[in-house]
Amino acid sequence: MESIFLPYYKSVVDQPVRWIMAWLIIIVVMMSALGVKTQGFTHIPFNDGPYMFFSDDNKEFQDLRRMEGTYQSDKTLIFLFTPYEGDVFTHDSLSAIEEITQLAWSFPHVVRVDSIANFQHTEVSGDDLATRYLYEDAKSLTAEEIAHVKQVTLNEKALQRQMIAASGEATIITAYVIVDDALSETPDIMASANKAVTIFRDKYPFAEVQLLGDIPFTEAANMATMESLVVTTPIGMTLVLICLVILFRSVWSILVTQIMIALSIMLAYVIFLLAGNEMSPPSALASPMILTLAVADCVHLLVTYHQQSALGKGKRDAMLESLRINFQPVWLTSITTAIGFLMMNFAEAPPFQDMGNAVFFGVILAFLLSVSLLPALMMLFPQPSYQFGHSQQRYMRSLAQFTIDHHRKLLISMSIVVVVLISFIPLNRVNDVFNEYFDDSYAVRRSLDMYMSEIGGLQRLQFSIPSTGPGGVMEPEYLRNIDKLVQWAETQPNVSKVRSFAEVVKRLNKNMHADDPNFYRIPDERELISQYVLLYEMGLPFGLGLDSQVDISKTESKVEVVFDRIQSDVLVDLRGEVNDWIKQNWPDYMQAKATGLDSLFGDISFDNVKSMFSGTVIALLLVSGLLVFTLGSPRYGLLSLLPNLLPAAMAFGIWGVINGQVGIFASVLCCMTLGVIVDDTVHFLSKYVRARREKNYSAEDATVFAFQTVGVSLIATTIILVANFGVMGFSHYAPNVAMGVLTSMIISIALVLDFFFFVPLLVVLDRDKKGDDLLVSA
Repeated sequence: MESIFLPYYKSVVDQPVRWIMAWLIIIVVMMSALGVKTQGFTHIPFNDGPYMFFSDDNKEFQDLRRMEGTYQSDKTLIFLFTPYEGDVFTHDSLSAIEEITQLAWSFPHVVRVDSIANFQHTEVSGDDLATRYLYEDAKSLTAEEIAHVKQVTLNEKALQRQMIAASGEATIITAYVIVDDALSETPDIMASANKAVTIFRDKYPFAEVQLLGDIPFTEAANMATMESLVVTTPIGMTLVLICLVILFRSVWSILVTQIMIALSIMLAYVIFLLAGNEMSPPSALASPMILTLAVADCVHLLVTYHQQSALGKGKRDAMLESLRINFQPVWLTSITTAIGFLMMNFAEAPPFQDMGNAVFFGVILAFLLSVSLLPALMMLFPQPSYQFGHSQQRYMRSLAQFTIDHHRKLLISMSIVVVVLISFIPLNRVNDVFNEYFDDSYAVRRSLDMYMSEIGGLQRLQFSIPSTGPGGVMEPEYLRNIDKLVQWAETQPNVSKVRSFAEVVKRLNKNMHADDPNFYRIPDERELISQYVLLYEMGLPFGLGLDSQVDISKTESKVEVVFDRIQSDVLVDLRGEVNDWIKQNWPDYMQAKATGLDSLFGDISFDNVKSMFSGTVIALLLVSGLLVFTLGSPRYGLLSLLPNLLPAAMAFGIWGVINGQVGIFASVLCCMTLGVIVDDTVHFLSKYVRARREKNYSAEDATVFAFQTVGVSLIATTIILVANFGVMGFSHYAPNVAMGVLTSMIISIALVLDFFFFVPLLVVLDRDKKGDDLLVSA
């Protein structure tokens, strides 16, 4: 293979300007194409709404979409109002709540606003049912009227732990908005909301006004993405730069490496966007992935170039030798890495498929750039004067000798460590709550914690319950069945509240019987229920109808079971219990299954773990098969499975002890990191096999040769990779933290296993074989 590519190597080092110009033309053409497609880079598609995680062929997602199309939008912007002292039942607080309610109607895309101020309180006057705001013009309320507002608010089930805290010391004003799937209207809505909050905090200094809900959480996701692109990536590149300075001590080598990194990332995203994909928080994470892989390619080529220069070779010969030694392993690692990331297309969530594809583009580009543009640029710059290699090789020889001398002890001790760490994997549990991705450095997370401590949870299961036909939701049997579900659900652990149309009918029946609590039940006649509901709806103002609970033909109604803070696996279990209860207690025509965003996130996390396991197995088999073919030895292909499979298993064992929460982001790591850690095995094996075959070295001597040739590069790339991913561990966004910490652990463990488990294993199994026997070894 080397003789086949020799003319290419010579072309790159002898005609560098030609290759540089070719790349310049490619870059200009690609950037121009993207500029045209995105109207001057001003319309780059971006999606950070929660729906991006679900594909159109997801049946449960389609059920959710159908339900959302049936009822009024439930996408929310919530104002949490909390007086610093006392409860909300004062002139000042009630006035503030009233003003926030009125102003929220003016925000863009708002279709409904609910608060205690405009709560539709019903009272009977003679034969008429009067529906009016709970209060108006708060400043003019008498003490008796405020006391009445307090009495109604704290005793009305439709308000308790839904709009008002049980203590009365916190309340919410909820604006419902109509937005697209990507929630692209978020910036407009949040601009109005943030401006309003600033005004209210100045105007009402006696209370805290905070924001939460779907729209603020989406804005927080935007901020997390920008943090990754604008803060984390530059810090990672700075750490990479520091590592390169320590490693190379050559301005030109460092500069060229940084150019390769920048071009690999930039061109990968250009191709990604030209292919019709859209940016998202997961696809933004492709950037640090591509950075690390590009660095690895550059480091291997430049370390050998520096080593050959230190041996006295000229610039041309040193680069030719570097290409000769590294082209095959760099090509091989690029292919194996690409396989790993392509297997992310097994992921259930489309954004992770996008991330895998973006990194795939980056891997291929990093390879092409490193074996063409990198050597071409280095030919234009002075040869490095720093005598790189002598001291490092001494250290590598000592390390190699240590692994050889103590190979049995290392093999036994490392095997014990592997078994112990893997045994901790069951401590992990699937948990993926979108609203809790953010730590308390985000205002929206602090608001969520306050809301949950005062009022209740936001996680919920939703049901759209069919009836016998149009108007069927007025049937007493239908409503009593729903009421049975409500009463049963309210007794279940972790349930905060249950909302249903049956509660409205029961409240109306009580109102029509002089507020006698004995009549807080479903009436016996459909006609009577229909009359009550008609009277109620006639008194409702615009925007405050029943369309959030009942469809327009009154064929079906919505039930929501809202939970306190619970984990995804618990929610999935509770969903199963509710579905079983419905199946056992309701007639066939009312059968329905739970849906909702929280339920879907729980499902997709479990499904992702299963699908990514399949992807990882296929990737391992493909990588091992490729190694068998390339290295010409089934023995080495099969042995490579261990150092490529064990690091992720060990890292998740450690994660089970220190954290134990596995979400949708963490679930893709096994397949994703496989494409990274296989580099260590491939580079070490390629040098080891070269020494055994070309030089006919013994297993021990080949081990020393491999350590001296590639050991420094493996340690350097590992430090660089861990530094880059480790920065993500300091993020304030939970998925980034999990991905950064777990990836750093997996990469670190991979190097330790390669040096102190895989190498001793090679020495034991390969000791009695000669180099010329390896082609047929099995």
